[in-house]
Amino acid sequence: MCKGWIKLHRSFYEHEIFIKAPHYREIFIYLIVNANHKDNICSGTLIRRGQLHTSYKNIRDALQWFVGNEEMKYTKRCVASVMKYLRLRGMVETFKTTRGIIVTICNYDRYQKEGSSTVPAEFQAGSSTVPAEFQAGSTINKNEKNEKNENNGKNNIAPQEGDIVKDKSHVSFKPPSLADTQSFFTTNGSSIEAAEDFINFYESKGWLVGKTKMKKWEAAARGWIKRSSQAEQSNISKSNYLKHDHDEF
Repeated sequence: MCKGWIKLHRSFYEHEIFIKAPHYREIFIYLIVNANHKDNICSGTLIRRGQLHTSYKNIRDALQWFVGNEEMKYTKRCVASVMKYLRLRGMVETFKTTRGIIVTICNYDRYQKEGSSTVPAEFQAGSSTVPAEFQAGSTINKNEKNEKNENNGKNNIAPQEGDIVKDKSHVSFKPPSLADTQSFFTTNGSSIEAAEDFINFYESKGWLVGKTKMKKWEAAARGWIKRSSQAEQSNISKSNYLKHDHDEF
């Protein structure tokens, strides 16, 4: 039985991960909850405080859910996309082992230290700045933050994956949730896996269609379903059709 607790500051809801699909937050919180609170030996390997030894399969099994009596799981590709995002944002580091991976939660000790209730200065009362960096955890590194500051006000720079878009021309569009996308795809004769592929692809593009911000995801989804169906009929490999790579462990 799991015991103990973790600290999760309310400002976590200001983090850029909240514009991502819900499974991004679910997987990140799962990693924090299951990280060691003190150094421990696991199968002869030292797993330090703020680390956990796991695998994509373990994550998928732990986060399964049911629709009626049907067991549902995230695909390996889906988990790989989340882990890639967390690594790029400096939220976790990973190390491959023969039995999976060792995940290190960055800044774990800063936020989970016993007796500490320190709130990052950017989130204290009176501050006019809400940073993209926060972990109950967190972390975009300083170089990445500086690049964003330098680019501020330049309309010709396309928003990157994970950026909170402030340009008024983009305010009306809201990325769909994983549940809404799965429902749309299955209703239109496609699959849950295709829905996950759709979200992963457009998230990697910053929800851009060419160089233009997407306006209606349903229209894009219908085109995706149609092209996927045509590709399957022509025996074209789905991975070649999608034209994007995913990390594998």
